[in-house]
Amino acid sequence: MSDVTERGDARGRNFVLVVDNQPYSRVVAGSILENLGWPSLLAADLANAVELFREFADRIAAILLDRKTAEIAAERAVSSVPRLGAGVPLIVYGPGQAGDVRRLFPDRPQINCIPRPFSYAELDEALRQTVER
Repeated sequence: MSDVTERGDARGRNFVLVVDNQPYSRVVAGSILENLGWPSLLAADLANAVELFREFADRIAAILLDRKTAEIAAERAVSSVPRLGAGVPLIVYGPGQAGDVRRLFPDRPQINCIPRPFSYAELDEALRQTVER
C-alpha cells in the first residue's frame, strides 16, 4: 500500500504534487498549500510520485520536491524524472543554493528553490514566480 493522499478537488490544472519521504513534512506542505488555495497530491517517494503523475498529469501545475528526493531523482534521471513531466515547474525545498539545484536538472527550465523549513509567504512567492495560474 502506498502512502499517497489526495487533497482538494480535480477541477482544472491546479494540483501541486508534493514529494517528500518524511510524513510530517509532506503533510505540513500539503496543509500549507491547501491554505494557499492549492489542492495537493502527496507522495512518499519517487515511485508514488510517478504513479500520481501518470494519473493526474494534465492537472498538475507544479511539483514540490524536497532536496534529498531531488538529488535521488537527479541520480535516476533516466527512469524517474522524465516520467514526472519535464515541462512541469519544479520547486525544490531544503539546504543549498538555487544554482546547485539547477545543476541537478539542467534541462528543466522552470525551477525555483526555497529554504527548509519554509514559510507560507516563501511557498506562495515561489508558486507565483514558478507557476502561471
